[in-house]
Amino acid sequence: MIGRVPAYLFALSKSILPVTLLSVALAQSSPAPSPAPLPKVSVAAPAVSASASGAAFVYFFDLTGDYERIALATGEEVAHGQIPAAAGVVEPLQQSGFDGCIFCEARYDRNLGLLYAVIAKEARISDEGTKHFAIVALALPQMTTSASKSSGVAEPVVLLTPDGRRLLASYQLNSTDDKAKKMSFALSIYRAPTLKLLRTIHQTTTPAAYLAGAGVKAKLSEQAYFGPDGKTIYDQLSRSELVGYKITKGEIDPSELLAKSGDRLLEPFRDPQTKAYSFAVSYADSAAGKALVAINAGKNAPQGVLTVDLDTRSLSPVIRVAQVTVSTAHLTPDGRQILIEEFELRHPAGAKPDEPQQAIFKTGKLLIFNAATGEKVREIVASDVSGFDARLLCISPDGGLAFFAHTSHLFGVNLVAGTVSQVHTSPGFVFDRWTECVLADR
Repeated sequence: MIGRVPAYLFALSKSILPVTLLSVALAQSSPAPSPAPLPKVSVAAPAVSASASGAAFVYFFDLTGDYERIALATGEEVAHGQIPAAAGVVEPLQQSGFDGCIFCEARYDRNLGLLYAVIAKEARISDEGTKHFAIVALALPQMTTSASKSSGVAEPVVLLTPDGRRLLASYQLNSTDDKAKKMSFALSIYRAPTLKLLRTIHQTTTPAAYLAGAGVKAKLSEQAYFGPDGKTIYDQLSRSELVGYKITKGEIDPSELLAKSGDRLLEPFRDPQTKAYSFAVSYADSAAGKALVAINAGKNAPQGVLTVDLDTRSLSPVIRVAQVTVSTAHLTPDGRQILIEEFELRHPAGAKPDEPQQAIFKTGKLLIFNAATGEKVREIVASDVSGFDARLLCISPDGGLAFFAHTSHLFGVNLVAGTVSQVHTSPGFVFDRWTECVLADR
């Protein structure tokens, strides 16, 4: 899954710092240089047939609720516009004058053709530091509102059961007891599609316990998704089960699994003096019940990627790569292949003295590996998506087509044929790191 993912680091040795990963994370915040004029491309994106998931279209949403609808079979734009629910908050194609997101997140229900979106009710944060949100059910492809539920000033993360009958909304609530220094979370369960509240699960913890990695059952991230059984929730490096209104959660520490694995490919990560393994582990992506993690022994030291089966806690072979960060390692939606974006650390033109002097520059080379065996499947050179601002937005369900944002435009890369094409979209729509991707059947 592609999304706005923070890096979570797990160190086997306190004496070894994840130097490369941390420096790269800082570098990503540096400003990109002014893009060169984009050459005109007249070829549509390579065709990819609808997969077994039934996805035939991909929707791209920006922060203000503008959208582009692309047909997967042809790679061509078939519709564009603005979600009516956001039209009363901001103008179409508005790129400034608002705080945070107006369109914040969405989940699709192919059973009824509804898109459950989190929409801000105001463009600006108030003087009291608040902003109101709502969960809105939108009927595709018209984007008409069929139901709406206010969520107050807490921006929720939503998750839909595979049968489309229940919608979960996870919130972090402001503490009312400053002296106790508590952190409060809530998980509301709604009946879909009416959005009638069924139950809310509350949980409280301390900041110290939270930072120490204590699992919060009521907290979901935007990376969370249900397994096909409708009760298992995979969320980064955790596995939860929701039965009725009861939820259990188990955290998985890949560093412990790695240390016990005895994988011969881990030998380069063993300290020659102490014979102990010493490296940092970072969560990168998750799909199909598997989590993709990057391992790094420090600056100028070995790096690699592997997957963790969140059900069996088994590990795939370690794949050695020259460099890897959490933003350049991805899983295909079926969890069968790993896509690595090759990058270099370069000096961005125009970087100020108080800004990072090195930033991630994507070279356009894509490496695809078999997640189960670790073998390289193919290598693709896609120079059209090279640069400081290149971002992988999403991959089609069948793993055949990847969509990239670059210089505010959309590109499709055929991961089988290795061809690259620009997708012709509305001139005012800006594709960037905040663009949200939703696959749908209509």
